[in-house]
Amino acid sequence: MQARYTRWLQRWRWLHVPMALVFVAVLVAHVVGALGLAKRALPIAGGATSGPLAAYRPSEECRECHTAIYDSWANSMHAHALTSPVTIVQNNIDMKTSLLGASSPDPRRICINCHAPVAAAIVPGDTLPLEGGGAANEGIGCVACHQHRAPVPPGSGGLASDFQAKLEKGDTYFASLSSPVGNALHKSDMAPSYGDPGALCGGCHDVSLDRDGDGKIVKGVDLVLQTTFDEFVEYVSAGGQGTCVTCHMPALSGVTAAADGAWIPVQQDFEGPRREVHDHSFVGVDYPLDTVARSDPQREARAALLRGAAQLTLDEAKVEGNALKVVVTLENETGHNLPTGFAFARQMWIELVATDSDNQEFFASGKIARPTDDLCDNATYGESDNPLRPQVVGCSDVDKQLVNVQLKLVDKITVLADASGAPSKNDEGEYVVIQAKSGSETFLQYLTGGPVVRVRPADKASLAPLRPRAKKAFTFAIPLGRARSGVVSARLLFRNLPPYFLRAMGKAEPAEGPRMDTLVANLQVVEMAKKTARFSR
Repeated sequence: MQARYTRWLQRWRWLHVPMALVFVAVLVAHVVGALGLAKRALPIAGGATSGPLAAYRPSEECRECHTAIYDSWANSMHAHALTSPVTIVQNNIDMKTSLLGASSPDPRRICINCHAPVAAAIVPGDTLPLEGGGAANEGIGCVACHQHRAPVPPGSGGLASDFQAKLEKGDTYFASLSSPVGNALHKSDMAPSYGDPGALCGGCHDVSLDRDGDGKIVKGVDLVLQTTFDEFVEYVSAGGQGTCVTCHMPALSGVTAAADGAWIPVQQDFEGPRREVHDHSFVGVDYPLDTVARSDPQREARAALLRGAAQLTLDEAKVEGNALKVVVTLENETGHNLPTGFAFARQMWIELVATDSDNQEFFASGKIARPTDDLCDNATYGESDNPLRPQVVGCSDVDKQLVNVQLKLVDKITVLADASGAPSKNDEGEYVVIQAKSGSETFLQYLTGGPVVRVRPADKASLAPLRPRAKKAFTFAIPLGRARSGVVSARLLFRNLPPYFLRAMGKAEPAEGPRMDTLVANLQVVEMAKKTARFSR
């Protein structure tokens, strides 16, 4: 029995040696991690002096713990911000023709600074794709928002001097949680910007450039391309209760932990309290044209967002003499202008169709045969010298009663003069910006240009985007001919990009890169609202 017991002890002695070696290795790893020796021994080019290994981590590394958040973000336009074919082609044409000036990084990299804040901070170059592969071209990832302690001023997200200066290198990630649970991968802290929903958004969702350097952004003087955040401020000032988060980051159903994939206690100290976790897919009106034909996970959510954006009412459909008078009213239900963003690249229009008692159509305005056909807009198709007119498809005559709420981007702007020659201002006290005599429509951002309002030929009505909670009525005068009764149908339709824009880009783009002309077929038209009414003599 003593011999058997001795042999048993000898076996444990042999196991003791490798177990001791493993223990020593684990102890060394613990000391290295606790003292942060790895980041000092393994510096990464362009990285920070603090953090696990480098300052800015690829978003893919967040997925293991923040699984639901990452998966929703991966379908977002934030994730595609630098790989979207429209972004690539437009940026590269800008760089080729130096439309944004020769100075670098501001404003020459204004597109990249907003579409890829982290890459802009560490990767050189101003043509897309950037060198460095997928990590360098991931767009607006986790770090871009969660390593900002304080927001930048609205409109300065495209300027490296403002945005990147407040992008904090390190291993601390900011959010709105007052009691974050400790974890093995990064530090967590609250930041003032997260107490004000939308504050971070304003940096990039106002796009402007102070051309005269006076510290103020003035339409008609400076370059003003997008004013979404300013519009939101107007909405809040008028008593609006919603926020950017309300519409674009609703709570994720069934997810109650921010780090829903973390292993406890290896990656996270303990199970945290139930949280309201927000959707990071940031559903809006855009989608990646190069992938939407294969996969479009946001399509239904995008359509639902648009259906809730406006109300359409058919206020009147009555016969007056030998004409049918139809009044259609649009009401903006959002917390910003409608449409917003780069409103010169959005088309929201009324399709009005009248049919007689035999269901024969005798009038149509705003009707297109295919999503790839263009609207017969007087401000584009009606200008014989418009350089984009040759790219218009599906038109033979100008649609004079067309209601197309789309700004017009021109290469040269000026301010409308009143009867005395003084600059005109609108009801909001802003200069009335118009196309200069030597200006023309474009799809590029010229420092001398900007968006102007289209005018409806039939009644000279302004087709400016609807301000928050605003209503606007449009009257259609329809010749009845022989029709004595019938039905009039009004639909509010939306398209995020005009087909002629993409065709024009295709003509101007370099030989390399995505081909715009092949992507026109992926455009979608969404019905936002519909109303019908009967009429009779």
